[in-house]
Amino acid sequence: KIKKYIETKKIATILTAEEREAIIVSCGKNLKLKLMVSIMLYAGLRREEVVNIKLEDIRLCKLLIHGKGRRERVVALHDYVCSLLNQYLAKRATDFEYLFCSRKAGFGSQGGTWHKITPQSVYNAIKKACRLAGIDEEKVAPHTLRRTFSCDLARGGASSFQIQKALGHSSIITTERYLSAAGAEIADEALLNQPSPKGELKQEWFGNKI
Repeated sequence: KIKKYIETKKIATILTAEEREAIIVSCGKNLKLKLMVSIMLYAGLRREEVVNIKLEDIRLCKLLIHGKGRRERVVALHDYVCSLLNQYLAKRATDFEYLFCSRKAGFGSQGGTWHKITPQSVYNAIKKACRLAGIDEEKVAPHTLRRTFSCDLARGGASSFQIQKALGHSSIITTERYLSAAGAEIADEALLNQPSPKGELKQEWFGNKI
C-alpha cells in the first residue's frame, strides 16, 4: 500500500535566441571553439558524437554522425557551419584523421603526438564559451545546446518525426521530452494569437494594471 512517489518534472534549460547568438559570437577568433559550439547548436550533436567526427565523415557539407548504440545518421550542415569548417581546416596545423584534436607531449619530447579530444574537453569548451558570453555556466552543459537545437527546429515548424531523425532518437517519446520547453513557447504564441472581439482591444480591458 505504499504510494508511488511522483517526481516533479521540471522544464529543461534551453538557450534564448540572444544567448544562442552570444555564445557563438563570443568565441571570437578561436575557430576551434566557435566551430565546436556551432556544430552542436546547428546539428544537435552529443558531445561523444563531436569527439568522434572524422574528416572522412564530412562530404559535400553533410556529416555522417556515429551515434549511440552504433546507430549512424547523416545530417546536412548549415552554410554558416560549412564556412567555419573551411576556415578551421585551412588553419589547422595537422591532417590528423579526427576533426577536433590536440597534441599531447610525451616524456622527453617537444612536439608530442596528435590525438582526438575527450568528452570532458567538449564539456570544458562549452563552459568556456559560456564564460566568454557572460552566461551562467552552471545552467549550461553540452546537452543544453542539443536541446536548444531541437527546440529551435520545433519553433521553425519541423515535425516531431523530422526532429527525431535529426537527433538520432530511436523513440519519439525521447524526442518529445526534449521539446517540452519549446512546446510551452509555441503554446503561448498560439494563445496570444487568438482573435479579440471585433471593435474591442485588450488594452481597454486591462488598462495599465498588468
